[in-house]
Amino acid sequence: MAEFKISRLRYTWKGNWTTTTAYNRDDVVRFGGSSWVCVRQHTASAFQADQDYLANPSDTDPTPAWIKMTDGQSWRGVWLGSTLYSPGDIALYGGVLYLVINSHTSGSTFEENSAKWAVYASADNWTYNWAAGTRYGIGDVAKYNGIVYRCITEHTADSNDNGLEVDQAKWEIVHSGIQYVGTGLPTE
Repeated sequence: MAEFKISRLRYTWKGNWTTTTAYNRDDVVRFGGSSWVCVRQHTASAFQADQDYLANPSDTDPTPAWIKMTDGQSWRGVWLGSTLYSPGDIALYGGVLYLVINSHTSGSTFEENSAKWAVYASADNWTYNWAAGTRYGIGDVAKYNGIVYRCITEHTADSNDNGLEVDQAKWEIVHSGIQYVGTGLPTE
């Protein structure tokens, strides 16, 4: 029977993957929600570029730098513009949790890259009182003139303070005639 020696395992945890870092074979990193093991020595450029690397000009098959070790998700919090998102990242926008399906750097609005996300879970996101000039996402819930509305189309509210009526088609009524106070407790 073959002898098993634990000392031969050479995995080295390196934390989050970063560009311009020199990686060696058997280094392990977190990228997106997954962990990856390095299979060739290299200095990181862009993660996808490291995966598409051609060792020789005549090669037709890439020589990837990483092999996925474990799959998972990574909570990134509230969606932000100008942020690098990787497959497996989860972010909240409006009342919806989204899962990244394609790596990208987000634009200034969620709509710009919405095709690179999949709905992970939906809920309502209570934003309290409707406000002019505010960016609303699907699932945002706001009160306006004693009526509680849910956003059904991503948009920026009219900044001229003409009221929610200007964008009425982008909202649906949740409750009419109920006044919410404090932490969301209704009063009649």
